[in-house]
Order: sequence, then C-alpha cells, then structure tokens
Amino acid sequence: MPRITDVLSSVGEQVRQLRIAAELSQTELAGRANIGVATVRRLESGHDVSLGSLIAVARALGRLAWFDDLDPIGPGPSPMELLRASEGKSPRPRRVSRARTPSHTIHDAGRDDTTGASEDVTRNGEPTPAKGEPT
Repeated sequence: MPRITDVLSSVGEQVRQLRIAAELSQTELAGRANIGVATVRRLESGHDVSLGSLIAVARALGRLAWFDDLDPIGPGPSPMELLRASEGKSPRPRRVSRARTPSHTIHDAGRDDTTGASEDVTRNGEPTPAKGEPT
C-alpha cells in the first residue's frame, strides 16, 4: 500500500501536468478554482490541502470524474439496504410524499376568487365591519 506522501506527490504531479496541458498559470487555475495561489503551489508540490480545495481544482480542470470511485452508494442499494438483506429482512418501504393541499388562512376566507379582491374578515369568517359601523 502506497504511503500518503507518495499519493499526495502523485496527485500534485497530475494536477501540474493537467494545468500545463490546459495552458493555465498557477494564478489562473487558482482564480478558476476560487482558491489561493499558495494552495495550488502546495497541491502541485505534493503537500496536503483540504478536500474542498482538491475538488475545486479538479472541477476547474474538468476532472471531477476522479471522485466517482469514492461514491459509496452509487446507483445500487444503500449500505443499510445491504445490511437488511444480509439479515434476511425485507427492505424498508420508502416514504411517499403526499401532495399537500393549500392551507387557507383567515385572510383567504374573504377573498373573491373571481376578482382577486379581498376584504378583512373576523376569526369566524364574517366580514369586518367598516369604520364607524356598529359591531
């Protein structure tokens, strides 16, 4: 099994070669990846950088496919589904989201659907008396 430093050096060299092939300077790559130039230099020289920075550089170089093998779930069953199957249990049914009906508020109760006009209403849905009218 290769040492981490060897893997970092290999990744850094690949990034450098891809950057040069794309005719980008370290500054241009850093700008496209929205990271600092020092981070690009560290990456290319085989030093440890954050996963976020590595992903940003891979995206800027059009190499997000590098991370495809890291997807633990992928298109197949999830780890929990595999565990349930190995225990002889049936898969858990997936929750189905139900269509929600629009909720009506007190203000909606007095709306005239033909004109879109509305009037103020009380809590029981009766029109609010106009100013000066007895309640």
